[in-house]
Amino acid sequence: MSSEIKRSQLTECISHSVAMYLSRNADIFGLTLILGIFLSDDMREVKILVKFLSTGGNSIELLNSRKKDISAFCNKNFSTKYLPRMKFIKAG
Repeated sequence: MSSEIKRSQLTECISHSVAMYLSRNADIFGLTLILGIFLSDDMREVKILVKFLSTGGNSIELLNSRKKDISAFCNKNFSTKYLPRMKFIKAG
């Protein structure tokens, strides 16, 4: 399997799993959109660009503090040898 296909599949799996996690926890994060997923060249880090549409306790710090829960949720949904470190970035 080519490297580009692996990158594409990994990006799609992460995007889908994070979107599911955010929708299941909408009471905590509010309405949140994923605007982009950026996987590093070595596939060890993924930056996820998010936008909060509702006001309230929606902070990027809260989302970044839940990275372990989100990673565990991703591991339940798909299996991979190595799950990249996640970093959430707030869109302006």
